[in-house]
Amino acid sequence: MEKYHKILNQDKLSSSQTKLLNRLNKANKKEFVKLLEKFFSSTSENKKWIMTPIFSRDFVQSKLFSDINFLTLIDYLVKKKKIQKIIVNSFLLKKIIKKRFPNLVVKLKLSVAFKRNLLQYLGIILNFSKLIICSCLMLFSKSNQRKKNFQDKKIILVETFFSKNLVSKNNFIERYNKEAYLKFPKSLKRDSYFFPINLSILKIRSNLENIKNEKIKFIHPLDFLELSDYIESIFLIPSLGKIKNKPINFKNYEITSIVKSYNFYSYFNYSTFLSNLNYNFLRRLRNNRTNVNFILDWYENQIIDKGVSMGKNQFFESSKIKGHMGFINDFENIHYYYPTELEKKLKCIPDEILLLNKNILKKFKKNKKLTNYKIVPSSRNQQIFNLRPKINKKFINKNIILFILSANQEESEFIYKIIQEIYYKINHKKLEIRLKAHPNSKISPFIKKAKNIFISDQSIYKEILNAAIVVGGGTTATIEAQILNKNIILVGNNSEIMLNPLMNSNKKFVKTCFDSTSLIKNIQLYLKAKPRKNHLNKKLLNSYFIKFEKNLNKNFYN
Repeated sequence: MEKYHKILNQDKLSSSQTKLLNRLNKANKKEFVKLLEKFFSSTSENKKWIMTPIFSRDFVQSKLFSDINFLTLIDYLVKKKKIQKIIVNSFLLKKIIKKRFPNLVVKLKLSVAFKRNLLQYLGIILNFSKLIICSCLMLFSKSNQRKKNFQDKKIILVETFFSKNLVSKNNFIERYNKEAYLKFPKSLKRDSYFFPINLSILKIRSNLENIKNEKIKFIHPLDFLELSDYIESIFLIPSLGKIKNKPINFKNYEITSIVKSYNFYSYFNYSTFLSNLNYNFLRRLRNNRTNVNFILDWYENQIIDKGVSMGKNQFFESSKIKGHMGFINDFENIHYYYPTELEKKLKCIPDEILLLNKNILKKFKKNKKLTNYKIVPSSRNQQIFNLRPKINKKFINKNIILFILSANQEESEFIYKIIQEIYYKINHKKLEIRLKAHPNSKISPFIKKAKNIFISDQSIYKEILNAAIVVGGGTTATIEAQILNKNIILVGNNSEIMLNPLMNSNKKFVKTCFDSTSLIKNIQLYLKAKPRKNHLNKKLLNSYFIKFEKNLNKNFYN
């Protein structure tokens, strides 16, 4: 029988409460999908609402679904008589809970709530400024000559990104679809062009310079977009109109106020801006008499992806678009990966989704078959197939604990906090802490200043092979560590659901923690055990990834 704390603190759940939150999030999957229909019926039903954060089901884009999960947790614990007091950080959330449970003690962290509201208002101003700057830089970087080169041409579009993690020493390193492109036959390569989505707005012009000597060819959306496209995209969410006053309910909670609130704070959302630019880019291609035969989209069913699919289906209906889901993540807890009936109705999903292995395929096929699915080789993980000759003679360094961070900044901040807490509790003469940060993540000031924490710029595989213990959150690197026979500790954020596909793995070699105390405990358990040899688990490798072969390139196109 699990023990529950009598106090439920939204910002600091107990480990048992966090585990329960994870279970409820999985149970809420179908309810979330139904909720999207309610949202849509409360709007003007303009198809572009699907590009907004409140329809994303993405915890990073909008905390709406996090709050809904939290309300579900309250409902469960109240019915089980497991809580006496709730501490929240939102005025609206307190009001909703009190309406549902008038006799429940609900306390508000006033300083946190005021700070949160202030930051949300400031966020609107900063996001608006960001969109203006990005629009100006893109407009000033366009080339009419590059645009003319594509008139009356038939082309294939391959999505990529201009972002911090794809540029090293002024060289562009394509990590998404390049490996698939290299397997295309010559006839397809000849007509294929990478179209970059600008995620590093202040480096748009320098990125255009960096790719001049690249062997892959590019087509730049900014060459085709007009001033009106930027203005429409900047003001898209406000222009869609208000959400109607009719009540939106979720499991006996009336949540209309927080839905409207999150929609308001998402005005000038950068992903929505980019999504509509993608849509307009395809419209401008058609106006330019450029015929798009096929699109290979790096696909996560995020806001940006919806603009690409919707644009293709609107302006190049007879063409094909395939969504390359070339990664492994927590497909149990991350709901937005799965297309919905509403997304199908609004024509914003690909004709086919390319997945990495049979286990993932089974999960998607449990979902209603709204599109086609296919298994393809992993573009980003091919290097691991070549590690075998290098690692048979190596043994782990018993003293190295490797922390690996994902691109999720909130998760990274939580891991930084835990590292800071254990920093003064471990013997640095016996243990070495190494950190492998995601290129897009910000490193905390404490980590930068700490004398005994080494921030690595080495290869991720080299770091994993040299480590005794690998610690991480929602990162694919933990899967690669499992394949390389490592002891793994998964870190779960104690104010949010835990996102990692290894949650249900062998507890002997994959442990979980939600605070610094349990982290130290698990580190000690591993260090006392017999050291594990470096080993490439071929069976596990082949269950996760497929190696590229010459005859497999046809999986990526029709």
